[in-house]
Amino acid sequence: MKWSQYNHIMRSAKYGTFIFNSVTNSFLRISEDLLAKIETVQNWEDELKDFGNDFVKILLEHKIVVTDGFDNDVFNQKKYLKYLSSFNSSVAGLTIATTTGCNFCCPYCYESSAKGENMSESVENAIVRYIELLQKPIDITWYGGEPLLNWKTIENLTYRIAAIKPRKEVNYTLITNGYLLSRDKCDFFSKTGIQHIQITLDGVEDTHNRSRISKNGKPSYQTIMNNIDYALSVLPNTYIAIRVNIGLHNKDDYPMLRDEIYNRWGKYRKNIGVHFAFIVDYNSCHSGCLTSKQQIDYIKELYSKYKILSRNIFPENRTGVCCANKRDSFVVAPDGALYKCWVDMGKREKQVGTIFEPDKTTNLSLLSRYAVEDKFSDLRCMTCFLLPLCGGLCPAIKGISLPENACPYDFQYIDSILEMAYEIMQSAKCKDSDLVRFGKIVERKI
Repeated sequence: MKWSQYNHIMRSAKYGTFIFNSVTNSFLRISEDLLAKIETVQNWEDELKDFGNDFVKILLEHKIVVTDGFDNDVFNQKKYLKYLSSFNSSVAGLTIATTTGCNFCCPYCYESSAKGENMSESVENAIVRYIELLQKPIDITWYGGEPLLNWKTIENLTYRIAAIKPRKEVNYTLITNGYLLSRDKCDFFSKTGIQHIQITLDGVEDTHNRSRISKNGKPSYQTIMNNIDYALSVLPNTYIAIRVNIGLHNKDDYPMLRDEIYNRWGKYRKNIGVHFAFIVDYNSCHSGCLTSKQQIDYIKELYSKYKILSRNIFPENRTGVCCANKRDSFVVAPDGALYKCWVDMGKREKQVGTIFEPDKTTNLSLLSRYAVEDKFSDLRCMTCFLLPLCGGLCPAIKGISLPENACPYDFQYIDSILEMAYEIMQSAKCKDSDLVRFGKIVERKI
């Protein structure tokens, strides 16, 4: 028997001392005296009997004390499931960039230097040929630039794909700024089908118009809101996700915007949601990015003031699989070049092939790095107590991060994060408590 490597001693000024275990997501509250006794144990096999039977049962049930091979089994199982998901070929994925052009010039955009290029008919033909050969369902994401600028390609490919595959085998997602999501386009999607639309709003009206800057000089907020109004009315089977990119310039707007969205579209609550993501500096960010400390403080403020939870900060069971390390997922650029990650598009050193010869992948060094340079090969991750929960660092971010920043969590503040998780798990009244519903609290005071 041994003390699990996936335990963490958390000391909270508000709630006391806990043992947190990331395999069971359990909080075991104990006294400092009991912790001191635990810390003197040299051999759990022999000394486990020195604790009361009830407490021993808790230690074993919540995987705080485990058999010698248990932690290694957890590691191998998580690794197996990650690679199984990465190399699963039951569903293909294509992110199709219809254009690199955009009608906005947002200051934090990582594509700001891209020249506007629309997808050609020859590339469309190659995409169709690729899909014809697929004997499996496919997830298609319309992407850009602003994909709706090249509406012709979306129309053409949608009709041609419908002639190849039944609707149930194709899932469509649209990533758009929402400005061009006009009635005729929504009517088209209502007939052809689209499962998911992501639209970005970066704050209440004035803030959004300063952050999401349209190239025609006109404010975009009200146009986007009106477009969402109509989309919700004619797309009952589509989920619209409102994304807010948070930086120093707009962080105070999020609670107000969230209230505005849910008040305006309350009757469509099952079809619309809002979430935020912190702006990432891909070496091109000209908008103030929040530091790790500022992010944690912001998360705490949202919860303490507004009872708003963030799904991007709590440790939860993530596989760490995305299009970059998924075998049959590619990004197709307008010129037909293939990439593995959205942020790689246009960087020739990141190209992995072309849609004209999709079976001839190149750049094996990049492919292998995205696939296997992960938490299961990084010594710091392998010895981290959060390994069972953390998905590891995004492959694209890892390529530009300094070594000291190559971690999704800042361990100076991990106890603050866990303290919030504990509070949420305590609160039966919290409507979003499903974030941590898989966890357990054991109130053991000795």
